[in-house]
Amino acid sequence: MSYLEATQKAQKKRMIIIGKFAEYKNNYPQRSKANLALTTVMSEEGWLKYVICNDVSAFKA
Repeated sequence: MSYLEATQKAQKKRMIIIGKFAEYKNNYPQRSKANLALTTVMSEEGWLKYVICNDVSAFKA
């Protein structure tokens, strides 16, 4: 896999994560402020803990 392909793949994964946040925020608006439901659902879906922590921090910003 070339550097360009790896970069594009990583960018696509990042966009999927961002899309997941939007979906969860719409599904759990009453809980999104504390992010408890978001982290629970992501954990159940098999997301790695460091990804959840990093992206929940980005989501709060």
